[in-house]
Amino acid sequence: MIISYKLLTIWIIPIIYSILIKGLSCLRIKQFQVPRLLSAGDSGRFICDYELDYGDRLYSLKWYKNETEFYRYIPHSFQKIQLFPMPEIPLELPKSVNGTTIVISDVIPETSGNYKCELSAEGSFLTVHREQMLIVTDGSISLHWKSYLNLLIVNWLMISFNCLPVRL
Repeated sequence: MIISYKLLTIWIIPIIYSILIKGLSCLRIKQFQVPRLLSAGDSGRFICDYELDYGDRLYSLKWYKNETEFYRYIPHSFQKIQLFPMPEIPLELPKSVNGTTIVISDVIPETSGNYKCELSAEGSFLTVHREQMLIVTDGSISLHWKSYLNLLIVNWLMISFNCLPVRL
């Protein structure tokens, strides 16, 4: 009986600890924004705002393009911001705020890709991420795509509210 009690204690204590202590730690992304469509030469603002609960601290905030890291913010490090420059991502550092807001300017079609924000909490080591595809087109194509997207939105609204299109 004593052996089973020890085994039970060995298994139960870590489980209770993880549920009560680590389970209460919460890291979540409150706001995530990456433009879906930009024209060449445009600027874009990426936002990854987060919320931490129960005394956890942010360990790192990282930005990736197609799984390649280009920006890292570690608030409790001597060098808080680390950049891994990519020529197709023209960062405007003065307008960027601790990784939660990143501004790029004068984009080119090669700026297109899948952008991901990844957050890690200190202590619980909880990691969360969100991602969004960005497409950069030249001016003529982007007008076509923007018109197409607007048409899709109008059609969706008409279907949602049981409206019929007006014939001209």
